[in-house]
Amino acid sequence: MPNLAFFGFPVRGHTAPSLPIVAELTRRGARIDYYSLPAWKPLVESAGARFVAYPGGCEALLTTPVDSSEHLARNLTAADTLMPLLLAEMEPRPDLVLFDASAFWGGIIARRLGLPCVCSITTFAFNRQMLRMLGAPPPAAWSQPAFERLNLAYGANMQDHFDLMAPEADLKVVYTSQAFQPAGRFLDESHLFVGPLIDGRPRDGTRAQAIGDRPLAYVSLGTLFNQDRALLLRISQVLAERGWQVIVSLGDAAAAKSFWPEHVQAYPFVDQIGVLARAQLFVSHGGMNSVSEALSHAVPMIVVPQAVDQHLVARQAANLGAAVVIEPSDVSTESLSAALATIESNRTTFLAAASRLQRSFTESTTVASVVDRMLALAGQRRG
Repeated sequence: MPNLAFFGFPVRGHTAPSLPIVAELTRRGARIDYYSLPAWKPLVESAGARFVAYPGGCEALLTTPVDSSEHLARNLTAADTLMPLLLAEMEPRPDLVLFDASAFWGGIIARRLGLPCVCSITTFAFNRQMLRMLGAPPPAAWSQPAFERLNLAYGANMQDHFDLMAPEADLKVVYTSQAFQPAGRFLDESHLFVGPLIDGRPRDGTRAQAIGDRPLAYVSLGTLFNQDRALLLRISQVLAERGWQVIVSLGDAAAAKSFWPEHVQAYPFVDQIGVLARAQLFVSHGGMNSVSEALSHAVPMIVVPQAVDQHLVARQAANLGAAVVIEPSDVSTESLSAALATIESNRTTFLAAASRLQRSFTESTTVASVVDRMLALAGQRRG
């Protein structure tokens, strides 16, 4: 019975996609210690893993929106803090290390201990060539000392910041399809595209229902980075005025009270998968989790990206014909109305594009075959 350690990145969008893989591993008899923060303990334990709280250093990752450079810098700082604490807990050593791509300290631990490892990629996968082409920013200048300490103290062997964005691993499990992944056909066979695994994701939140016979639009700008209630209200007003029934998930914007127009229902947190199964439109922040859930139900989108990777996800959905993107600085009643008019007047085209991506998710690598390869790796422990 193999022992596995999974180093998670403690936000919902990075936790939920991994759980069907975790559940299948535990069903096969693997014992998994899943490291995260206490908020995600129920989800982790629902998949059969043993929850282990990070010893400290991750809380700063959950603060307000950041750009990609600051995101990398914060992750570096967390790694610098966590590495000695986590290594002290690695007895007995696991047979296999799994780690979220943003929790790249898991890969460093695996290399330090001579263990095989698997990277869990909940956004898009990258290699060094792709990152150069995208002009990926380096981490903030003040993070350089942490970078150097990790190399010196743990043999991290990181050449530059690209090693933070495309961590080394024996296998990379990517929770999308090759069709949605930018340049997916150019990634090597160590990348296993499993699709978003929607059916295996936990379902929680209010089971919101549409009222009346208007078409349903769902609006959510995320649970972590959204704090702009006025923007949610503006979007909802435009939709309601154009004949839509609207369900809004407030997320972090739930604290303040405000008036919601007729035909708009607002909740702190909804069962997103359930709402998207009945929606004809999704106005989203462009998080990979949310976009994947929308495409799994072939729902066209208007995307207002907020931070980090959301701009890339939004652009890819638009490039493939399933979304219209509005940059945050361009959001207005006029731009929202124009985006909505574009989708309404070309609905057949948008639906066809979303449906193609929906089918691509079902044609991805199976969970069973991915777990087969993981367990084979666990049997090759390097010692």
